[in-house]
Amino acid sequence: MAFYLKAQKIVSANDEAELWLTQKSTDREIVRFATTDCFASCLLPGLLEHWKYQFPNVQVSVDCSFSTEIWERFRKGEFDIALAQHCPSDINAVPIRVEPLEWVCSRVSLAWKKRTLPVALFEQGCPDREIMLNALKEAGREYRIEFETYSYGGMVATVESGAVVSALPGSTIPTELKRLDELQGLPPLPSLNVSLARMERNDPMCSQLYDAVVVRLAET
Repeated sequence: MAFYLKAQKIVSANDEAELWLTQKSTDREIVRFATTDCFASCLLPGLLEHWKYQFPNVQVSVDCSFSTEIWERFRKGEFDIALAQHCPSDINAVPIRVEPLEWVCSRVSLAWKKRTLPVALFEQGCPDREIMLNALKEAGREYRIEFETYSYGGMVATVESGAVVSALPGSTIPTELKRLDELQGLPPLPSLNVSLARMERNDPMCSQLYDAVVVRLAET
């Protein structure tokens, strides 16, 4: 009988714990965050770690897209916070940082020496793609598109192979890649204005998360 009573207490305690966890999960606020694949890969791990430590009862939904799509969907109210470059003037966003767009290749690659430059690009819809192509055209540099991808990871792996040249925002360039400039015969590229925006609604938690992004970007 004593064993039965102890077992019954354990079962009751387990039921209470499950109920508490269910209530807590349903009470959790969901914040929809959008950024580009490049920034998600390089900035998001540290940012999410900071968020989860400071705001353990918040569930973050992350969406990675090209900046053009991010701002279009932000207008429709699909995201609470957005971090991307090329923000349209009609969106109330804060310029958060200026990123140099830089040519890159593998540290052992001589692809930039080829008469017809082999390039890797993000797929149609990425504004950086057009910036790169326009710069090459204006400089009269012959090029050939060898690879296209939606993924930052895929882009880095392809450039690291040594077969192609591409361009990435400065803070997202991994150490295994080499930065190129006019000394290698490549045209200068403009810097990217990166902006941060949030939906204008009275949501203290969303405001705190937004402020956390600002602090994290300042630290990096």
